[in-house]
Amino acid sequence: MFNLELDKTVKNDYAIPGTAVIIGKDVDEVDQLGLLRKKGTDIILDPQPSSDPNDPLNWSMPRKLLHFFLLCFIAATVAAASAFNGPLYTEMALVYGVSYSELNTATAIQFLFVAIGCYFSQPLANKFGRRPVYLVSVMLSIIASLCFGLKLTQGANYAYSILNGLSVGPVDSLVEVSICDVFFLHEQGSYLAIYALALGIGT
Repeated sequence: MFNLELDKTVKNDYAIPGTAVIIGKDVDEVDQLGLLRKKGTDIILDPQPSSDPNDPLNWSMPRKLLHFFLLCFIAATVAAASAFNGPLYTEMALVYGVSYSELNTATAIQFLFVAIGCYFSQPLANKFGRRPVYLVSVMLSIIASLCFGLKLTQGANYAYSILNGLSVGPVDSLVEVSICDVFFLHEQGSYLAIYALALGIGT
């Protein structure tokens, strides 16, 4: 951790991209710079919250945790919907009357559309907001599951793979950004680790 009482050489290191000062033991200097600290500590809040009560950084901790729980729940369930069919290959091959190779093709299509979903989820979220992208992701996952369950054909399996792949994109690439929107830098590591665990449990 860093102290703001640093010589000129070390201070120049703060120009390195990605470097952030999160410990300021010189309270007067921190206050003089107008930086907000975590109450009762010398931890400098990064990013600095705005005065807007709707700023996610200003949410109450229960609201932040509820938001985080929902993100992890969506990540785990959507990821589970994309990974559950592997152990069912033998039964699926019999029901669909197709080879393992064709089933593998459907899985490959799914991962292709996961990549496409990841590619477009960030710009769409920046344009329309995070919530609509998450809602569309969940809706696509539900529709994909209906395609998979209601019509036992390889065509329906391909439709499932495309739709579900698109739905996985945001939970693979957007949740991390949402966590950084809501939590401060000194908190993010723990929440990112829990999210990674939820994603791993799903898959």
